[in-house]
Amino acid sequence: MTLRLLLLLFIPSVLHAQFMPQKEALRLHLKSIKMYQQHGKKSYLNQETRMDSAGRTWYMLYQFPYKKQIRRSVIAYTYDAGGRIAMELRVSHDTLRDSTVYFYPEDGFLLTSKSYRNGRLQSVQKTNQPCGTLQWEKQSEQGIVRSTQQTDSLRDPASCTSGIVRQETLDFYGRKIVTETTECTEDCKGIYKTVIRHGDENELQRMETIYDTVRRTREMIDYDHIGNMKWRTVSQLDSLGRTSSTTSYDAKSRISGRSVFSYRDDGKLLHSIQYDQRGRVTTETIFTYCENGLQQETQAVSRKKKEKFRTWWEYEYYHN
Repeated sequence: MTLRLLLLLFIPSVLHAQFMPQKEALRLHLKSIKMYQQHGKKSYLNQETRMDSAGRTWYMLYQFPYKKQIRRSVIAYTYDAGGRIAMELRVSHDTLRDSTVYFYPEDGFLLTSKSYRNGRLQSVQKTNQPCGTLQWEKQSEQGIVRSTQQTDSLRDPASCTSGIVRQETLDFYGRKIVTETTECTEDCKGIYKTVIRHGDENELQRMETIYDTVRRTREMIDYDHIGNMKWRTVSQLDSLGRTSSTTSYDAKSRISGRSVFSYRDDGKLLHSIQYDQRGRVTTETIFTYCENGLQQETQAVSRKKKEKFRTWWEYEYYHN
């Protein structure tokens, strides 16, 4: 039964229609994204992601060289009638290792997921989400890990609306091991700022992100547990509000790297160059697009490691 299921998931079939469908009955969807890596004269498929007609990821492939061989790992997803993930399968080196089954209650929130390794139950996770509180629990042979996330006033910090999200994680013995607090504020000038504090109680680190009035990232600063800056990144915008460059600084405020971006007339990213602390080019990336404006290809060349990366977007028409 397992082998039959794997064949259905990992060997996609190609169906040919007998009659040409009408244009009005077709929709263009992203079919796959493929990333190739080349070192010297050797090139291989590094990553591949495939989507179904609903735009959901159902297949992911990762490959990497190991001792003159290419090893691969595959992740496959199946969905229920409501479009939610029903099962996740992970295959490493052509051997099924991990699988996760998801169960949903009537209200639609994720209730339970069970993870297996080589057919043996490894852990059970339970999630409950009432009134802005997210409670997560993982049960395994070592015990239970619990995490609680509380959002004040049901605000969403990801959209940078003022609010606070607190999350605490307890170990198998009920001791607090991780605390994370995300706070988002807006000043009188409309400048947004998020502050994330994470770590244990003795070494609580902090990361700050500052946005402009239309929520574009302008600056990011990371601090250690005693308040010393670890690194800082500052973004510059052009006259049209697009990011023209980003400059990174180290703990001593010295430039550690810089990236410069250029755009097409329609605003799409065309070219980017990354420099090291001495101003030498490290990576150059070129972006190309289809006639309809959809992304077609990205080519990146790493000058230091003498590597090339190529990412290809493939589209397909589906019936409505």
